[in-house]
Amino acid sequence: MEEASGLTIQKLHGEGQEAIEGIIQHLADHPVRLDVQGQVRSGDGTPLIGAVVREKGTPNGTLTDENGRFRLSVASDKAVLVISYFGYITQEVAVAGQPSFDIVMLPSETSLEEVVVIGYGQVKKKDLIGSVDQINSEKIENLPVTSFDLALAGQAAGVQFRQGTGQPGAGAEILIRGVGSISAGNQPLIVIDGLPFGNYNGQTDNLLALLDPNDIESISIVRDASGKAIYGSRAANGLILITTKRGTTDQKPTIEFNSYVGLQTILDFERPNVLRADELAQFLRERIEDQAVVNGTTPTIPAHLEDPSSYGAGTDWFDAITRDAWMHNVNLNLRGGTKDLRYAIGMGFMNQDGVIIETNLKRYSLRANIDADITPWLRLNLEVAPSWTSNASGNTDPGGGQFSVYNVVNIAQWADPSAPLYDDNGELTPTTQGALLPFFQANPVYKLRNQINQRDNRQLLLGATLGATLAPGLELKTYLGTNVLNNASRAFSPGSVVGQGLTPFNPDPPANSNARAGRYESLRLVSTTTLGYQRSLAGGKHQIDAILGQSAEYQQETFFNAGGSRLIDENFTYFTSGNIAVNLPSNPDETRIFFSAGEGRSEQALLSYFGRLSYTFANRYILTATVRTDGSSRFGPNNRYATFPSAGLAWRVSEEPWFPKTNLLTNLRLEGSWGRSGNNRIGNYAWQGLVSTSGDYVLGGGRVEGA
Repeated sequence: MEEASGLTIQKLHGEGQEAIEGIIQHLADHPVRLDVQGQVRSGDGTPLIGAVVREKGTPNGTLTDENGRFRLSVASDKAVLVISYFGYITQEVAVAGQPSFDIVMLPSETSLEEVVVIGYGQVKKKDLIGSVDQINSEKIENLPVTSFDLALAGQAAGVQFRQGTGQPGAGAEILIRGVGSISAGNQPLIVIDGLPFGNYNGQTDNLLALLDPNDIESISIVRDASGKAIYGSRAANGLILITTKRGTTDQKPTIEFNSYVGLQTILDFERPNVLRADELAQFLRERIEDQAVVNGTTPTIPAHLEDPSSYGAGTDWFDAITRDAWMHNVNLNLRGGTKDLRYAIGMGFMNQDGVIIETNLKRYSLRANIDADITPWLRLNLEVAPSWTSNASGNTDPGGGQFSVYNVVNIAQWADPSAPLYDDNGELTPTTQGALLPFFQANPVYKLRNQINQRDNRQLLLGATLGATLAPGLELKTYLGTNVLNNASRAFSPGSVVGQGLTPFNPDPPANSNARAGRYESLRLVSTTTLGYQRSLAGGKHQIDAILGQSAEYQQETFFNAGGSRLIDENFTYFTSGNIAVNLPSNPDETRIFFSAGEGRSEQALLSYFGRLSYTFANRYILTATVRTDGSSRFGPNNRYATFPSAGLAWRVSEEPWFPKTNLLTNLRLEGSWGRSGNNRIGNYAWQGLVSTSGDYVLGGGRVEGA
């Protein structure tokens, strides 16, 4: 529903908001575009089909055609073209006013030497078995998105993204290779710097927005069973492995300031095409006339339909609740390092208005990654990442159920266009009751401006890894991590906002007034110990990479919700029992309860043992085998443990001495893999039977009443 376009301002030195707005206005008033064209070919002159040509620092790009030719419109003669093609060195070419280019690509093995992050480790791309896509930071930086999941759309094969809402900060439902379960969840497992975030798909309340996409170094999406098996009972729906940015050795302190401003707008073809007031009146009149013709009678036209043109255009309710909305993102990063100490510190702020009025998201984030070599054989890695999002969103769309018709977006499409937005005193009308339709609902503008729906998410990610080199190639690592999440929500609605229904008259406004408050807290503790061994023998002819590990996880979730109706003083919008009436005005002697509250706690634990062995012979034959055993408290005592094995074989045919050397085919590999993974996305206590108070049971051949 939203379209976002952004301008990127790199390393802006301090003129503030006025400077930003001035630059934007200047660029808007003086657009300059330059058309460039050219051909991309290999060293022997062969045209490269499907080479990517893009304008550096923007999503603007194209592909070469069957003749290796391209045509692209760039921002100015100062633009830089980035040309990439698999198996060749990526090139950057300055436009510098030149309209045509002849670009010769040089072959490279760099892409095969690229390191890909996998479960509990990393591997060179050429030695990787299985289906894994790695998306690096340059592909998601400066994109006008609030969370990384939105930046992944279209960047990985076999991954589907479905966004059910356009609320600020809303996420996408991620499906890796489709729907994997009917009764259990379909969410992929997300792991951030070795800390499992959990199996997650959030839309209206997207916790992934707590992670600033600009802090991400790479994202690996693991799709096949052999790669997923290392995470066992949680990996059936795929893995998303996120690695954040870190400092490098002998890097001078580098400060980078990055800001962009974007404008979100709803395109005309996406707006609902509904009848104006005069068109609706004409339609209703013609319906009566047509029915009279069918019945063979004289039509009786009601007085309010005698002159349809008198209604004019009426109220465009969808236009009344929407707007062009700005979004602004600022990031400040400091990276550097010496031989013994490396650091990467990033701070960010984002402010996004929604295209629906009265909706907004703000994010504040901080991340510090510090790596220290304590001794030549002992290392310490630390990650600290607090973040906070504040989300103001009205009852804008169907949300989780996807069936509600009383949200403001749906109301705006079926509301009576003859109803006025404002009354004669210039005040918003409370309903959409007009002269043409028999039904009505709350005025969506009135509803958005008088109701409160506020959610605040606060998260703290902490991680520490202590690594010790016990012998050449033998390393012991212990990781301790925690994810502390706090969600606070509140809602308020005055009595003047009518309820649901086709004709929600409001004879007793205090009964409609209500206030609610909710709290959700999650504590996740993770401990992982691994023993890794890497060795190259016989001059590199034999390469061994093995890992053994043990992991323990614990999660505690606490819920609290309270709410009540019939507020005594609507000027106080927070929930408190002291602001709830204790009786009806019609019967002041009878005590009534108009509020409720509830609290709950849930726990789960996971104990795991895992291992992986990778062996490469002569850079041609590759074997990988993994196994993991999980014990989950979510399953009953007789089904608590399960084992998840996998195996893969690969043959790099192009490395055989008899394989012809040509630029046409530089890397040919055959591979096959098999694996087993599980899905523990069931309730924490689903294995236990429940006794209901609402029914009877048959126990021991007899009828027994419920609890």
